[in-house]
Amino acid sequence: MIDFLSFISECLDYYGEGGTYDIQANSEEIINALEIRLNDKKGVLREFSKPLSEIEFDGGSVDREMIRDIVLTLRGEKPWETIFSSMPYGERSSENE
Repeated sequence: MIDFLSFISECLDYYGEGGTYDIQANSEEIINALEIRLNDKKGVLREFSKPLSEIEFDGGSVDREMIRDIVLTLRGEKPWETIFSSMPYGERSSENE
C-alpha cells in the first residue's frame, strides 16, 4: 500500500522551497498534481503515450518526476524531461483530450 503522505513529503523535499531540485512547489501544487497523476484520462504529459492513470503508480522516482512535470505544466512552464514538444495544460484543445 502506498503511503501518500510520505510521497507528498518526499516530493516537497525534492521540489519544494530549499529542496534538492527547488522549483518552489508547495503542498497544494503537489497534492493537485498527485490527483491529476492518479486520475488523468486525457494525457496531461506528452512524454507518455497514454494517460497517466493507465500507468501503474508505485510512488517511486518516476512518479515523483511526473508530479514535478505536472506542476510545471499546470504553471504553463515546460516540463524538465520532455521527449516531445510540450503544450501547457491550459492550452490543450478538446481534440487533444
